[in-house]
Amino acid sequence: MTLDMPQYLDLVRSKIDQFGWAVQGIGGDPTEVPFHYTVGLWPHVGFELLLVGVEHQQATQFLNVMATRVMKGLRFRNGGLLDDVFDHYFCMTVFTPETGGRLNVINGANMGCRE
Repeated sequence: MTLDMPQYLDLVRSKIDQFGWAVQGIGGDPTEVPFHYTVGLWPHVGFELLLVGVEHQQATQFLNVMATRVMKGLRFRNGGLLDDVFDHYFCMTVFTPETGGRLNVINGANMGCRE
């Protein structure tokens, strides 16, 4: 099913109303590096999350887990590792803006840290 822009925005708004955020993904082409980000966290916690280099299903699952944690008070530190979200293979490096930014970038390129 293909949605037009007003329908898509209604879907995103309904997810934000239901969960407090939605996850948007960009880069379905195999020649592009995919990235995914949250929409709707900022009014609650003052920032959004961005995940780079992870395919859609895992990225969506990861960002939903992290958004839930953030809503419960988790905050990130620059260079921190997130290795407790998925068993066996995920290790993410956190980059935070230097001053007053509203985006936490979680780099998925460091996958494979745990066995």
